Amino acid sequence: MSKRHSAAARRLLIVGMHNSPHAHRWLRMIARPDTAILLFPVLSFPYELPEGFTGIRMPAATRQLPPGLWVVDPADVQSEADKIENRRLGYVPFSHSFVDPALLATPQRLIALIDAFQPHFLHSMEVQMAGYLCEEAARRLGPRFPRWILSNWGSDLSLFRKLPGHEERLRKVCRRIDLYMGDCARDQVLARAFGYRGPVLPIVPASGGMDIDAISQFATEPPSARRVIMIKGYHNWAGRGLLALSAVQLAKEHLRDYRIQILAASASMKQWAAAAAAHTGLSIEPLGYAHDHFSALRRLAQARALIGISISDGIATTVLEAMMLGVFPIQSSTACVDEWVTHGRSGLIVSPHDTREMADALIRAASDDALVDAAAEENLRTIRSRWDIATNAARIWEIYEPLLQASEGARA
Repeated sequence: MSKRHSAAARRLLIVGMHNSPHAHRWLRMIARPDTAILLFPVLSFPYELPEGFTGIRMPAATRQLPPGLWVVDPADVQSEADKIENRRLGYVPFSHSFVDPALLATPQRLIALIDAFQPHFLHSMEVQMAGYLCEEAARRLGPRFPRWILSNWGSDLSLFRKLPGHEERLRKVCRRIDLYMGDCARDQVLARAFGYRGPVLPIVPASGGMDIDAISQFATEPPSARRVIMIKGYHNWAGRGLLALSAVQLAKEHLRDYRIQILAASASMKQWAAAAAAHTGLSIEPLGYAHDHFSALRRLAQARALIGISISDGIATTVLEAMMLGVFPIQSSTACVDEWVTHGRSGLIVSPHDTREMADALIRAASDDALVDAAAEENLRTIRSRWDIATNAARIWEIYEPLLQASEGARA
């Protein structure tokens, strides 16, 4: 076998969300000219793929697939016959409460892809949609299922272990996987408690990494000179943006010189923002999604502080972006930011249930120039060491390469 043919035969199967910017960044980070990386979507709705990715129908997803970033057509990840067979077998698709089970990919389609593509190993990114699907496929395939890495995103373990119906599925997943890649050290402990017995892997955020030197240049003035406070605007199953907005109202007398901007504001946040602006006289502006990622980062670089409140999260990408750009992070204690910042020095950690504590944190961030400037320097050092794309790509391939070589050796 020629070296070229051998290199082209390296095959990595990713199971995850084809509409996720985190997945897109991860795949771009790990891309290599000798590896065919194929993403199997866990949801069946259509989505316009970003630049650099090529859609492919299931029949063409074979072991002859050339190197590149490939995505299986979401129309091919389930069928009505699959759903009938699932009912016959007693398998009930299960995921987030806000995801229609009818949209989920089926184990039968994943098994068919594994048989045709014959990946050297499989990496599922996220637990409730990707992990549960892979566990059922692994149960059916038995020893034919490839070596399996599971990535934990955000609240996958820390929140969902508390919700009805999830604990036993989480145990099945953690007992079956070969390697576990946590978003936080917190979740490594939880995975062990659920039955994971593999090695401890490095913590790598779900978004992979960024070109720190290039992006950090978007910050053109020190945080102490900025007059924007940003709120992460999600108020949903985990986000609590309305509480952050309430804290702004409590701190209003200290924020008169600031513009308050709400990122990705939902309809309810927009309504409350208008009412809060009228009540306080503050400049409160809901922001929609930016046209592209670079535009969003340039907008974030104008902020002095970012407050993100949720009942559960991992290491939120928006917080990492803020740290990279000198924006002072205020984050709820239910996330993993305390593994990246030191409370009172490089960020402030608050209860997601205490708006007075949030307000006090906003007042401190708005009034202490020395604090926010010193934090910006420390946070950028942290980000360089833990979120640099080249560094994290090397870390990931230190994990991937032995799996590829072991698979190639076993097949030879």
